[in-house]
Parts: sequence; C-alpha cells; structure tokens
Amino acid sequence: VDTGMRSIRSVTETLRPTVLDELGLVPALRSLVAETAERCHLDITLDAGEPLPLLTGDAELALYRAMQESLSNVVRHAAATIVVVSVRAVAGGVQLVVRDDGVGMTPASHDRAVRMGLAGMRERVTSLGGSLAVAPAGGAGTEVRVWVPAQDDGVMAG
Repeated sequence: VDTGMRSIRSVTETLRPTVLDELGLVPALRSLVAETAERCHLDITLDAGEPLPLLTGDAELALYRAMQESLSNVVRHAAATIVVVSVRAVAGGVQLVVRDDGVGMTPASHDRAVRMGLAGMRERVTSLGGSLAVAPAGGAGTEVRVWVPAQDDGVMAG
C-alpha cells in the first residue's frame, strides 16, 4: 500500500507540483531555482516583480514547466555559469524570462530533445493564448521569453 501511495503521489507531482498549490507561483519558482542551483552548481538568480496578476492554474503550471524545461536545457546544453530569471507583470499577463551566459543555440544543441521540449512549452503556452520566444541573449547564451495572459483584473501575492 505504501509503495502504491508513493507511486500515486509521484504521478500527481508530475502532473502538477504540489508546491504550486501549497505556496503559490513565485515561491514555487524560487524553490525550483534553489534546487537547480544547488544540484547543478549554477549561479541562478530570480527577480520576481510583485504583485503579479491573477493567473489560472493552467497558466501557473505553464510558467512553472517553462522555467523547469528552460533550466533543464541550460544544465544539459548551455555550459553556462550564470542564469538570470525574471518574472514580471507585463501587458495584461505575466512574463517569464530565462537568460543564460552559455554557448547559445547551435545546430548541435538543437537536437530532438531540445526541439521536443521547446515544442511542448510552445504548445502549452499558446493553448492559453500566450507566447514563447527563444533567441540569442545579448553577447552569449540564450534567452527564453514566455508570456501568459492574466486571469482577470485581480492581483495575487507572490
């Protein structure tokens, strides 16, 4: 029974991390940054402007997964030492920017796994009416920019 319960919790966590529901978007992103920085020995900073507009649960999950995938790509492909993440209220929604100082997007780094991860991010974000852009960062590295629309005129605490 214990093994079964652990499996169910693992699947549930995979679908929607409980930290999003328990703490909210910004604390969940902070937790993801701290865990990734410690595990991968990267200098990652998170600048979260507050207050953020209210988002649907799906929009929060899309931002969380986009940051998770972006950080994963940095770790696997970028050879970066510094990552800067920002989350801001922008133009009726919330914008997430993940910028690294790595090698940038090269043809070799555009392998199937990266393309699939970016395609998954794009599909999740655009299904909500949002947008995703991936471009070279100024100088070196890559910048991932994700925007999702706000739920309404409400404001959430971070």
